Amino acid sequence: MTHRTGSQVLGCFAMLAACGDDLPPASETTAASSTGLATTGAVEEGSGVSPETSAASTDAADSTQGSTGADETAGASSTGPSTACGNGTIEPGEVCFLEPQYVNVGLAPADVTVADLNNDGLLDIVTANVGSADHSILLATAPGEFGQVTELAGGLGTRGVAVGHLDDDGNLDIVGANQDTNYIALYFGDGRGGFSSQMPVAAGDRPRQVQIVDLNDDGAADIVALAEDSADVSVLLGDGSGVFAPAVAYLVGPQPFGLTVADLDADGAPDVITANEGEGSLSVLWGNGDGTLAAEVRVAVSTGPRNVAAADLDGDGITDLVAACFDSGTVSVVLGAGDRMFAEFAPLPVGKEPYAVVAADLNADERLDLVTANRATAEVSILVGQAGDVPYAVEMPFTVGLNPLAVALADLNEDGVPDIVAVAAGASVVAIVLSDP
Repeated sequence: MTHRTGSQVLGCFAMLAACGDDLPPASETTAASSTGLATTGAVEEGSGVSPETSAASTDAADSTQGSTGADETAGASSTGPSTACGNGTIEPGEVCFLEPQYVNVGLAPADVTVADLNNDGLLDIVTANVGSADHSILLATAPGEFGQVTELAGGLGTRGVAVGHLDDDGNLDIVGANQDTNYIALYFGDGRGGFSSQMPVAAGDRPRQVQIVDLNDDGAADIVALAEDSADVSVLLGDGSGVFAPAVAYLVGPQPFGLTVADLDADGAPDVITANEGEGSLSVLWGNGDGTLAAEVRVAVSTGPRNVAAADLDGDGITDLVAACFDSGTVSVVLGAGDRMFAEFAPLPVGKEPYAVVAADLNADERLDLVTANRATAEVSILVGQAGDVPYAVEMPFTVGLNPLAVALADLNEDGVPDIVAVAAGASVVAIVLSDP
């Protein structure tokens, strides 16, 4: 493990080029100066950043430098019915967040998760950095405050990360997905924020995302890995000691990008859902409760889904799905209808090129809100849940750095409201947006 130095809170920061499908083509970027730093991977042939966004060159041999235009002053922003932000009182309906803080991490972070890694009661942050082939660990020093960044070496193309208990020692462990070296990596935690060297495990062709979950109800963690090129999910059953059975693969739709696990039908068995960017669909694999999965069922969504989340969005007690659809600039809301059935998807416009979506109640009104990471506009958007025929309103965009690819929600500062954590691949930062009720 190595340590990274540098400013934790930045107003302007280096625009380091991301890899693979995470940067737009050079024809749609603005001019920027080359730093001569090498990157890895090929550049996606797809739509680019908006003209209003400063962008990096997409030459695979170079990275670039420029300004995001982020405000260096951390002031409170608010919208919604309340103007009492900052008084410490959570009022239903108010949406109150501070301006983002930026923390330097490894090159081109593509995924992020939040957990207490060192058993001190504070939530820490872990990223997967596709450009530098490692994970950045940000240990909290106080609620919502973070110290020196530690890096954990991974395989090439480190795109996904998950945290859970892989063995029975009570300490949280990490699993990373490494596309270019074609394995998932297991890291065993010591309970103090340190981790073992990686243990590579085979799981499909170019694994992209990973989840830790108990699929067979034996009390031991299992692993589900999504592999893009083989278009499948691999299930690796654990015995509770950190040892896993060989992967068993289940086919999903073409070019799967996103993965989540949830009990959609309330039968006590976790189900697996993938977002299939190559088709405009989700694959649902119903869990059998014994560690096996049923054959996939396809559910239509809008074009280019890159991420999927599961939550009861309409409050009827049935878990729903929502997909971030990159090509259409929308999120597709797919309401569960019970009996393993789903309603037709409803598209909701968000910022350009939404790459990820998560759900939580951000304003204490007992309705789930949505947060998306919008790659082209370098923003996260909050879609506030509301009653009536239009279930969501676009409430508040935050600039979080070039090419945001993932977002997580957790109460970092312990004020009772979820905070927003986003990773910006083009800027190589974590953007932390703290609530300010």
